[in-house]
Amino acid sequence: MLSMIQQHHIKYLHQYKGLSLRAIARETNHDFKTVKKYAYKEDDNSLPSERKKNKGSKLDPYKLCICRFI
Repeated sequence: MLSMIQQHHIKYLHQYKGLSLRAIARETNHDFKTVKKYAYKEDDNSLPSERKKNKGSKLDPYKLCICRFI
């Protein structure tokens, strides 16, 4: 994974300088597929989403019955 600075540099070269992905790959010494991945990647700088709440087990409704059998 590239650092945020490298990711932004690739995005900058592609969007604002108008360089092709192959030219960026040559200039930055990264693989073409890596450059393509980060050139079109959406910004993920937003705050992390809230954690999912624990739903519980599928067996929760049956725990009482199971405990009776044991």
